[in-house]
Amino acid sequence: MLGNITCKALFYVIPVSVAATVLTMMLISIDRFYAVFYPLKEKIFRKPKILSSTIWILSFVLMLPYPMLFQVQFNSSRNVYQCLQVWPWEDPNDPTFKETRLVLKIFHSIVFIMLYALPLSIVIVIYFLICRKLWRRIIPGNATDSNRAAAEKSKRKVVRLLVVIVVVFALCWFPTYFNHYFWFVRPDQPRMLPVEVETFFSWLGHANSAINPCIYILMSDKFRRELASTLAGWCPCLRRFNCPPNCPNTRRNLTCPRRTNQVAGVLTLESFMKQQDLIL
Repeated sequence: MLGNITCKALFYVIPVSVAATVLTMMLISIDRFYAVFYPLKEKIFRKPKILSSTIWILSFVLMLPYPMLFQVQFNSSRNVYQCLQVWPWEDPNDPTFKETRLVLKIFHSIVFIMLYALPLSIVIVIYFLICRKLWRRIIPGNATDSNRAAAEKSKRKVVRLLVVIVVVFALCWFPTYFNHYFWFVRPDQPRMLPVEVETFFSWLGHANSAINPCIYILMSDKFRRELASTLAGWCPCLRRFNCPPNCPNTRRNLTCPRRTNQVAGVLTLESFMKQQDLIL
């Protein structure tokens, strides 16, 4: 009912959001690498406006073919208008049949490389180097047994967190690209899975964006405190969780000093990256 513009816009925003999420995760991992290996150098990724603009521009450009594939068509069997993908190769008599099919295969192969294979490879390599660096790190000065035990515990938590992030990303998105292979690269092959399973695979990939923050919250005490600090200005009832562990009378004290100078209630990309510093 709302026409081709809304049809194209809707199915353009969805893949653009996915691309922005994956690129953000990859660039944050690169930022972690510089924070661990070159802590004294200028933090080139700490310009959130420029970084966010770059991520969204790349996402819009990379996903530009998607709105070209969607349009409103009339379904005579159901007597309704529907927003559908229109594949040129559905008509073998089309003179551009072979060329269009080849272009779409190349496009979706590029999407797989740019939004799954390449980011996953980069994140695996970077987090492996970070884990090795942290594991080999020696406590300066005369370290006591308790300090060594605390350092070892902290190392294990960081390594476990980074491994979980990589594994969850790989597992969540692989089924989606399995779908894409038969949807876009080999549409001539019969569907191997029921529609319900394909839909679940698509849901699982998009759910990764919501799973990642939950992983940080569950596996990092410092991240939880910093997140509560960011949200405390928006919801005063959360200020009690903003106190450090040794804050006296935390249950009654609702005015513990803020740990950060972030704008109250605003979780920006910059503040999120600052919170991740505490993990490492």
